[in-house]
Amino acid sequence: MFAQDISESRCHARQKNVLLVVDDNEYVAETTVRHLASKFDSVFAATDPHRATQILEEHQVSHILCGFCLGLDASRSIGFVFSSFWRNEFPDIRRIVIFTGEAVPPQAIPGDVDAVIPKTSGIEGMFEALQV
Repeated sequence: MFAQDISESRCHARQKNVLLVVDDNEYVAETTVRHLASKFDSVFAATDPHRATQILEEHQVSHILCGFCLGLDASRSIGFVFSSFWRNEFPDIRRIVIFTGEAVPPQAIPGDVDAVIPKTSGIEGMFEALQV
């Protein structure tokens, strides 16, 4: 009986890995979800920050992989802006990774972002940055 109680508590204690991919290019978002799904309990995709926020309100997302500009304003790092908001509003988020085709100097990366990787990192590079 005691062994069963321990294994049940371990099962309940395991945190689920839930991924949200945010990219303004629907093809990129869906393809990324398909490739990363094997390491996550659940995966979601959004093509804009509004839909991403809705998903975060509905699900306990643990990891976010987010585009840098999100097509809203190429001159601004929209991914950074929303990452800071999401980190403050949704405490279940354990890791936020920005993926980009732009060069981002290290001093420009806000503390709410855990990593910035090039879109050319490939699936293994994404797994590594997301730490799963």
